[in-house]
Amino acid sequence: MALIVVSSNLITHPLYFVFFIIIMESIILFSFIPEIYLSISILIFLLYNITILNTSKANFAVFKFEIFSQVIAILIFLFLLLVYVKIEGFTYNSSFIVDSTNINLKVVWSVFCIFSFINIWRSSLLQKLNFFEFFTIFLLSIFASLLLLSSVDLLANYLIIELQSICFYILASFRRSSSFSSEAGLKYFISSAFMSCIFLLGISILYGCLGTLNYNSISLLIVFGSTDYSHIIFNYVFLGSLLILIFFLFKLSIAPFHFWFPQIYDGSPLSSTIYFSVLPKFIIFSVLIRWLSTLSFISSSLTPIILCCALFSSFFGVFFSVEAKKIKKIFDF
Repeated sequence: MALIVVSSNLITHPLYFVFFIIIMESIILFSFIPEIYLSISILIFLLYNITILNTSKANFAVFKFEIFSQVIAILIFLFLLLVYVKIEGFTYNSSFIVDSTNINLKVVWSVFCIFSFINIWRSSLLQKLNFFEFFTIFLLSIFASLLLLSSVDLLANYLIIELQSICFYILASFRRSSSFSSEAGLKYFISSAFMSCIFLLGISILYGCLGTLNYNSISLLIVFGSTDYSHIIFNYVFLGSLLILIFFLFKLSIAPFHFWFPQIYDGSPLSSTIYFSVLPKFIIFSVLIRWLSTLSFISSSLTPIILCCALFSSFFGVFFSVEAKKIKKIFDF
């Protein structure tokens, strides 16, 4: 009993409390070992290939089997870490949480990335895009996707999605000799920037009403928050949630928020189109499901909108894919 009192007195001391928080944060970091490994691997991959490029006699950044072996080794080790390191935890402010669901989604995501990288590699060789910078951006977008699966805070979601979007802008406009690729990157940037403003407006309305952007806190406030002004707060929360839903529907290229994407997919290099036309939507869809489950009974008010968009997207997908003259435009429909 005396030991407990002494330890409690030590923790209440400011210096010991800071030291205790640092130790706890270092322990929690073990649950984010795959993300830490991937970030360090990206840095080493970039520095190593830059060093080889500067010391080699060739004046162009083209590597073939070396780049392929490096990237596939990084992805395989990432998969092994996700399979065998199943440590659950969360950060101090609960912005990032690692649980069994996130771990399983990350394992499935890593398998998709490994198999898609083979097709991306083959298409990059056909279009002579086997520059190591391309695959550095590719790995960085995978890192952002892993963080997005663990994020349970709207502001953290915004920052990570913007990091992922910046990678996609570069991948879309990577063919510098093609005006179509530059146009695709510019269109992607303009449309995504506009929808990011809508997303920020939605989370600002939610923060003004609820005072938090954390998923768990929002869920508790919606379920147990009953005041005299609850109906007014409900209307504002519904408006903010609707704006956030529009942003996610745009990222999923669901009709009627899909009109920019056929031109983007058509102008982008084939290796870039293979990647960001399918795989990131798996991540965004998982985040959308988590967000709708957080909203509780408000999500029932959004269900008719989601249903109409799904039917609308299916109709336009069948109708316009028949008239599409290029195969890459069908990817969007």
